[in-house]
Amino acid sequence: MTDAADAPAEATVDADGRLVRAEGRLLSLIVDAGGSPGEPLVVPQLAAMARLARRLRMPVAREVVAAQRDRDLHLWVRAEPDGEVVRLRAEDWRERAAPRGSVADAAPAMTGERWRCDAALIMRDLPFALAARLGDAAGRPLTNLFALLPDDTGRVPLLAALAAQRAFEHQAAELCAPGGGRCVLAAVPVIDGAGAFNGFSGTVAFEGAAPAPTPSAAPSVPGDPGFGGRLDRALRDPLRRILLDAEALDAQGEPAAGQPYAGYAADIASAGRHLLALIDDLIDVEALEAPGYLPGRAVIDLAELAMRAATMLRPRAAEKGMVVTAPGPGERLPARGDRRRVLQVLMNLAENAVRYAPERSAVAIQLEPGPGVARVVVADEGPGIPADDQERIFEKFERLNHAEPGGAGLGLHIARRLARAMGGDVAVDSAPGRGARFVLTLPAAE
Repeated sequence: MTDAADAPAEATVDADGRLVRAEGRLLSLIVDAGGSPGEPLVVPQLAAMARLARRLRMPVAREVVAAQRDRDLHLWVRAEPDGEVVRLRAEDWRERAAPRGSVADAAPAMTGERWRCDAALIMRDLPFALAARLGDAAGRPLTNLFALLPDDTGRVPLLAALAAQRAFEHQAAELCAPGGGRCVLAAVPVIDGAGAFNGFSGTVAFEGAAPAPTPSAAPSVPGDPGFGGRLDRALRDPLRRILLDAEALDAQGEPAAGQPYAGYAADIASAGRHLLALIDDLIDVEALEAPGYLPGRAVIDLAELAMRAATMLRPRAAEKGMVVTAPGPGERLPARGDRRRVLQVLMNLAENAVRYAPERSAVAIQLEPGPGVARVVVADEGPGIPADDQERIFEKFERLNHAEPGGAGLGLHIARRLARAMGGDVAVDSAPGRGARFVLTLPAAE
């Protein structure tokens, strides 16, 4: 049985940020911080998560570090909106002695190595640092991201722990990504309020220096990384450090008195992510324009990739009250192409639809099989595109309205070039005031 001190604890916060109720260690943490039911939630990290879940209108989860007396509490918190209230659930409590020294020294370090999966080993939560190494990781099986290695006895600790629903450590693994990288996984089981096994919450430690994401394309000239490669080397690592620091600062919740800079953390992180995306786009453009560039032509399932794109876009769409529909779990549409590149194209089309369509509208990702071809259509209810602009938007650095927030005008250019390199195309069917239908076409597979 789970020890009472380690059992999950829950709390409820109303629409005004006041604590309605709390239990167990969560109540103790709040009371020690000077709070009580009926008053505003005084633990800033928890209050920030409640506000975020309410604003997104969807559950959010992350590791939280909160001070209690002479120690720091590390806990995993899930915030889920429920009507007019937000329900908080805290588990996986771990205590550490509070560091001595300045306030800066006492700030929790954000290692970026924590992960969480459900009972089917599907990845659910990853911080930026780990996601940056694994790419499209959320929603994929853990065993697709890490190749699990047996120990000296021939057993695989994670699989044994899964069968027994217990903690494990010293699980050697190899990162399933370009460049690889040996690492060690450890985790504790997540047990729900009914005592049922609900997955693992764990960490990953890389042996030696953690592998950096490998650029998706080869240099355009042998031995010369080209402009995109040099830009990647010069900017990617500094930008990652800025992002990690900004997200660590943002995770602390409300800025303390005399620290107004903390309020800018989310904006800094957003700008950093935008610059990293621009670097990726420039490298992609350079690769696509290199002689002899050929993406893969394996058999893929466009229905599965369309569902994955919709799942990844729904949190962003929820911020605008939008609905994203996708093929059902029983649908299938085989095609030939590079799986990662096709997902990149679909994400670009769907992100544009969410970005430019009005609030509380719908985006539909649909399948359209045809003779010898397979199509995915991304349809929105946006302002539409005039006929004279429908080819121009696929050119480099072209956008219909540069005054509107958006990318650098490379996404659609890259999407079309990638599709054509795989033997397909991307086209648009639109008219002013009638929304837009972007169609990805690929060769059908038997």
